[in-house]
Amino acid sequence: MRVREKALLGLLRKLRDEKQEYICRFAEIASGDVTIEALRIGSEDISRTENRIKQGILDVLRLRKRIEAVEQKLLERHKDVRKVELHLEQMELRWEAEHRRKEQHELDDIAGMRHKR
Repeated sequence: MRVREKALLGLLRKLRDEKQEYICRFAEIASGDVTIEALRIGSEDISRTENRIKQGILDVLRLRKRIEAVEQKLLERHKDVRKVELHLEQMELRWEAEHRRKEQHELDDIAGMRHKR
């Protein structure tokens, strides 16, 4: 998604440059001997490019919202994974403590049997 965002931002820069070029051409046309048709075409080029820029901005904003949602889900999943990891660590510690307790009990039993002899 970040790659797509960068691509969209690159496209927006290109469209901005294109719009600037159309504005410069329009200014050149307007300063010379001009027809209404030439002004209309120049104006339409500028308007069309502005619309594409606006659409591109909306696309970037939508994509950023999606990125934010995915990042939030990843954060939540990371928290869930960490909870499971902690639970497993606690289970392991309890198992080790129980294992040590049983070993100690067995050693105590062996020591008691030897002591009785």
